[in-house]
Amino acid sequence: KYGEGFVVTEIGNRFNTGSATLYCHPESDENINFTVVYDFSDETITDDYMIRKSAVNLDSEISELSRKSGIGFSSITVFHGAIDDNLNGTEDVSEFIRKSGTHRLYMHLAVNADDISDESDAAVILDSLHEISRKYDNIDVLAVLFAYHSDDYNKCSAELSEQTKANNLWFKSFSPISDYTVKIEKSIMNQSAAEFWEVVKG
Repeated sequence: KYGEGFVVTEIGNRFNTGSATLYCHPESDENINFTVVYDFSDETITDDYMIRKSAVNLDSEISELSRKSGIGFSSITVFHGAIDDNLNGTEDVSEFIRKSGTHRLYMHLAVNADDISDESDAAVILDSLHEISRKYDNIDVLAVLFAYHSDDYNKCSAELSEQTKANNLWFKSFSPISDYTVKIEKSIMNQSAAEFWEVVKG
């Protein structure tokens, strides 16, 4: 389908479901983890490769913003509303968002609270999310930020790159000290750095 090789790392949901879920990554990049569902009844195969590939590219942009700022934060993004039919070869994130019908970014972020010493540090993270929203035509963003001490942040961040999906419970399994929800709607952020800083410092 995509003209490249893939590695199956795990097979799940194959008993009493009429299907099997394969967890895969391309041979060329172990960081692009996605799922393939094989339906036994009609032998159809569906996957979210292009969606995950574009999401990983966007998460890499978040990582670059983190690197430049010197404040640790990493993300996993879901394109809400995205349909990946006939999007093979769509490498550019802007193009993917436009063609797939994505209308909101759902993001979960792990944040290293030990890197945040004041309100201006907190602002860097919120400004990064705002920058992403503006870059992609002021797309709406709903982000949940989980703040950790360094050891827990490093564990969470390291495992985050291996996930295809991660919900609140997954992030809470790494013992966050706090969490905070950020909404950006019609290019307006409804939360402030001062509020986020108050949550982080406890």
